[in-house]
Amino acid sequence: MAELQDSLHTHQQSAKTTGGKTLELLAPAGTFEAFRAALAAGADAIYCGLGSFNARRNAENFTLEDFTQATRLAHLAGSRVYVTINILIREDELVQALKLVYECACAGADAFIVQDWGLLNLIHELWPALELHLSTQANVHDPLGVKFAEQQGCKRVTISRELTLQELLACSQVGPDIEAFGHGAICICYSGECLLSSMQRGRSANRGLCRQPCRLPYILSDSQGKTCAVIDGSRLLSPRDYCSIDNICDLVRSGVRSLKIEGRMKAPDYVASVVETYRKVIDEYESSGEPLRASEEAHRTLARAFNRDFTNGYLFGVHDNSIMSYERGNNRGQLVGSVVKSQGKQITVKLTEPVFTGDLLEIRNPQSFQDYLTALVPQDTPSKADLNIRLSRPMPVGCAVRLIRSEEAMQKAKQFASREWPRKRKLDVRIKAKLGEPFTVELDTGDCKAYAKGFLVEPAKTRAVTENDLIEHVGRLGTSPFEAKTFSVEMDENVGMSFSAVHEVRAQAADALVQAILEPWETIKNNLHEPPQTIPSPKCSLRVREETESVTALELAVLANTPKKAKAAKDAGATTVIVPVEDLVLGSGSSTLRQKYNFNVTDEWPQNITPLFGEVARQRDHELFNETMNVSFNEVICGSVSWLSLAREKQVSSCWLWDTLPLHNHISFEVFEHRGATGVWLSPELEILEIERLAKLTNLPLGITAYGYIRTMTCEHCVLQAMGNCKQTCKTCPRRENPYALKDEFGRPSLVTTNALGRSNLWWNQPLDITPHIAELARIGVKRFLVDTRLLNEEESMQAINHVKEALEAVKQKVQLPSSFRNTTTGHLFERIG
Repeated sequence: MAELQDSLHTHQQSAKTTGGKTLELLAPAGTFEAFRAALAAGADAIYCGLGSFNARRNAENFTLEDFTQATRLAHLAGSRVYVTINILIREDELVQALKLVYECACAGADAFIVQDWGLLNLIHELWPALELHLSTQANVHDPLGVKFAEQQGCKRVTISRELTLQELLACSQVGPDIEAFGHGAICICYSGECLLSSMQRGRSANRGLCRQPCRLPYILSDSQGKTCAVIDGSRLLSPRDYCSIDNICDLVRSGVRSLKIEGRMKAPDYVASVVETYRKVIDEYESSGEPLRASEEAHRTLARAFNRDFTNGYLFGVHDNSIMSYERGNNRGQLVGSVVKSQGKQITVKLTEPVFTGDLLEIRNPQSFQDYLTALVPQDTPSKADLNIRLSRPMPVGCAVRLIRSEEAMQKAKQFASREWPRKRKLDVRIKAKLGEPFTVELDTGDCKAYAKGFLVEPAKTRAVTENDLIEHVGRLGTSPFEAKTFSVEMDENVGMSFSAVHEVRAQAADALVQAILEPWETIKNNLHEPPQTIPSPKCSLRVREETESVTALELAVLANTPKKAKAAKDAGATTVIVPVEDLVLGSGSSTLRQKYNFNVTDEWPQNITPLFGEVARQRDHELFNETMNVSFNEVICGSVSWLSLAREKQVSSCWLWDTLPLHNHISFEVFEHRGATGVWLSPELEILEIERLAKLTNLPLGITAYGYIRTMTCEHCVLQAMGNCKQTCKTCPRRENPYALKDEFGRPSLVTTNALGRSNLWWNQPLDITPHIAELARIGVKRFLVDTRLLNEEESMQAINHVKEALEAVKQKVQLPSSFRNTTTGHLFERIG
């Protein structure tokens, strides 16, 4: 806590010294109307998407013409605009993505929010003056990841939603600004690590087409098919929405410099309500510097905008059932009362909150969740009063009544949309009227100023002009994007002038200020060179992969989570035996757990194993890394940029990237080869033609999972908490020894496991088996073929190992490969994701 307080003092002093703000309020805009609402409501910056290279491709998004107009509005109001290009970029999309960056930069974009490491590298090399922000989709959790992003040219890092205040503080002390999500929807999965949508529906969250399967109903069942969940509700993967309105001081103390509101799919009334509410609270904090709790009115406004109930649990390390919205995955609004009387179609509602004419109410039967109606409020009614409503059909006494749409918010959004200038910029106005000198008007925004000179000031011939006259007429900034904040008048006595001439000078000053404000973006536009028509070839000379070399170099790798499986894999001839670090240190089940973070590889595990450091790199994971690296390893596998940095620091000779660091273009391969990667396990979202193209453009050896279940999610929240009565003793939890499944509304199961750190993984219910295609993959350059035994028992593991081993031998002998096992899938190998 002392660190947080020291950090707060530093930020406050910095803000007072520079006259700046300690916290940027960053708003979403999926449409031009939402953009105007965000600007009018007081956003310091707005993020939006254009085209198909953003994580909300289903949003209406912006045309380039609208975007150009939007940036002009924002810049004149003193706000910034960021463009989201936060998806994985395929090799054949790089040219088009760079063209979009160029067009947006010329149109006035202030920064680009990027996920793909290859695209990030290209932008930074082509246009080093452009500001780059790393997307939360890049899955960064720690100072090492932040530092890695800085070294790739990022000025800001949007950090993982799951981090605590202490973790945010650690990340903020590296260098780049830290941006954190403060309000709106939360993904249950670590960002950038979700494959559930792509496996279920062929629409990838990493490509901007998430179908939000996490918001649907599920049934948790055991191996016997018995339902296990005991909580109320069936949305077992649906978290509550983030709300940090009472934690502004905490976030500033933790070093967060930008607070992001989620919602590019949300309507303008939502954007207006949420942004305006946070603006007021942030301004209160900025002016006082004291911790504060938002008003009852602020909480009411946020609830009525949209919510799945609210949580701030992650900030304080809470990830239990209190962060979940099990009852529903859609808007629950604000509970405003209940039905106390019902006569036919007429009901009486006892209100606990005020409602207003035109508000939309939901009347839902608590005995039958699907039984509900909506109705409009007929007249303003205060809290604790009775409200009579006529419905389209009878509803029983006891129904919960919720306000799910605020008419006030709708009207406010319409008002914002009707303004010529959504938000006018406040100015200091200086007027000079000295006899014999030009009449001068200077306009100053604080960071930009302009002036205009006009007629020579002469003595009054009739009535002398007063100071108040000048303030009134110069202050008529009506159709300009400005409004006066203060006036300073320097004038002689007994001066006279035409007020129309005064208006002309004022208008010239306003026009000059517009030009001065927009000039930096014009300069950028004029100095940007056009994007390339082709992507640069690989920087290193590519080695020709001979077919005979490919065949002889094939390797069998096995991913094992128990010593028995690891030893069996060694005995079967596996070249590489990979062990997840949490299993290596803590064990994979309660019967084999160590109570201390110590182990001896030679006691239980075979020699020369390869540790796998997964996709999460938080404090607890660093403890496991440190414990693991007490032993010397020839090779490690890195599931995040942090582990690659640490492994190179430890001078590990071979560092392979795990498939949770998805590389979809050859520039990404170059980035990580330059940073010390010696091999790449391919993303399960790559199809074979993409793999062939990438293999021709890199010298890095490639690996692919040939058999095993596909991980579709990594969640900090343990799904098994839906079984109730969780003791938070993850290392020794007996539930972890049993298999579970989540069945969706179509009866399709996802397998569920949890590890000793309490994290859940979801897995596709059919094992991947691409064994019959190993010869083709070997021909195009894949070297290692993996059997993932984590969800297999010992017998199944040996069958799978022998299956792939037989296929590798068949490739060498040039004979027919074995057929795939029954009830398996080829994943996306022959089905390109959206």
